[in-house]
Amino acid sequence: MAFVCGCGRAPAAPLFPPGVARAGPVCPPDSLARATTVLPRLLRMHHSKDFRRTTRRGIRVSRPTLVVHAVHVLDDVGSARDGVARPGPRVGFIVSGALGKAVTRNRVKRRLRHLAAAHVADTPVGMDMVVRALPRAATAPDEVTADLGSAWYEAVSRLASRRPVGGGGA
Repeated sequence: MAFVCGCGRAPAAPLFPPGVARAGPVCPPDSLARATTVLPRLLRMHHSKDFRRTTRRGIRVSRPTLVVHAVHVLDDVGSARDGVARPGPRVGFIVSGALGKAVTRNRVKRRLRHLAAAHVADTPVGMDMVVRALPRAATAPDEVTADLGSAWYEAVSRLASRRPVGGGGA
């Protein structure tokens, strides 16, 4: 007869069966995946030359929380990099240190990316947009949604009546 003492080492049984412990998460249904709107990486500006061209040559629409710069770029000049055609308009974001510390700046930038993703579908392919956040965007986040929507659509409508600008070096 064996008795069990609480002071000795007993072999530990695994909490989960071997295959279950490493099972991946269940994928959400397609309807849930579409509900989260994300601005694709292909539609974001990455080069300082593109930011410079858009802010200097384009139009500017100001609101209390942000400024939207927009330029219409010819498809054959400066819009296709590395031989890949653009799938849509490109969007860049400028969030300076005037908004606050890194946590605040990143929160504002994520919010702007999310809001811009909703407007990209209604924007023509040959446009570049730069959204510059002002310090009020960090303190009044409720106003950012309305300001971005109105500034975005005003910029698109003003650009529709102008000639495209060449995408040469800026």
